Amino acid sequence: MSADNYLFIDRKKKPIEVWACVASLTTVTTESYEKKNLEGQKVSLIGKAETLEEALKMAEDYEKELESNGSYVECGISFKLWAK
Repeated sequence: MSADNYLFIDRKKKPIEVWACVASLTTVTTESYEKKNLEGQKVSLIGKAETLEEALKMAEDYEKELESNGSYVECGISFKLWAK
């Protein structure tokens, strides 16, 4: 079974936001790929950080927490929203 997720660090926000996101477009919307709403990929706000270093640490800590519960981040950490 696939985790079908990634972590998104939104550097455009101040403070920087760290989000857990779903990777599959079909999970969020049935619209065509060109018309998809990437904001819909966001599932939950993990937290906010003042610096990029803090945001990366927050994302890494969240990933470790998932792993300790038997899950994982399938598609890594990203600085942009995307969908497969």
